[in-house]
Amino acid sequence: MIAESGLPLNGIRVLVTRPEKQSGPLCELIEENGGVALRLPTIELQPPDDPARAEQLCRRLAEFQIAIFISSNAVDWAFDLFLDKNAIPDGLAIMAIGAGTARQIRQYGINDVSFLEGSANSEALLELAELQADTIRGKRVIIFRGQGGRELLADGLRKRGALVEYAEVYRRIRPHYKEDIIHKIWVDTPPDVIVITSSEGLENLFTMTAPGDHKFLLHTQLVLIGSRMSGQARQLGFDRLPAIARETSNRGLLETVIATVGDGNR
Repeated sequence: MIAESGLPLNGIRVLVTRPEKQSGPLCELIEENGGVALRLPTIELQPPDDPARAEQLCRRLAEFQIAIFISSNAVDWAFDLFLDKNAIPDGLAIMAIGAGTARQIRQYGINDVSFLEGSANSEALLELAELQADTIRGKRVIIFRGQGGRELLADGLRKRGALVEYAEVYRRIRPHYKEDIIHKIWVDTPPDVIVITSSEGLENLFTMTAPGDHKFLLHTQLVLIGSRMSGQARQLGFDRLPAIARETSNRGLLETVIATVGDGNR
């Protein structure tokens, strides 16, 4: 630990597992508040296996009434590879999985975005009035996402009579690190808390950590973004109750880290 700084994290080591391009703002906030940010992306993002399919769907956007973005990553990859703000047809309703994704959409000049405040999952999105059966029946919906993932949203919309297609605009892979790189984290700079923002990222961290180091990993405090991930952590063998961030923004994650392991909570 470093000497007392008078800042809320005061030398606390925080392992940030977000993809490399996303980790910077959160790491900066951690360090501004006296913490030590350790970067270990557990997911790497790549272009989709079939970019022609996504491009074709984007050319057909005028056929859809609703476009749903499942994550900030989906927003960035969709716009960077396939869209620009001039390609969005008039009358296409834009929806986001949560406030963070909605903010990212606005970065591309689209201000009219629907989302459910305080939640960032498919279950919450399905509660929107615009997605109820009496409104959605017969409408065409395009969902921007990475390859794979949960089917709950699409299944729920189809049961309500919507016609749903996926535009898969990126894919996730597990990064490859030399075993000693991750081992040194646990031996030389063991984190006090780990921030994980996806189920896949949590599973990858477990897989990437050598079995001999699991005793360190599984005893470390987690900050997660949903109760579903909490159950996954228990199944993997984590022995501390994870803290669940109230919102998925960088500020929300930081506040949860401070509330969980900051000065006054140790």
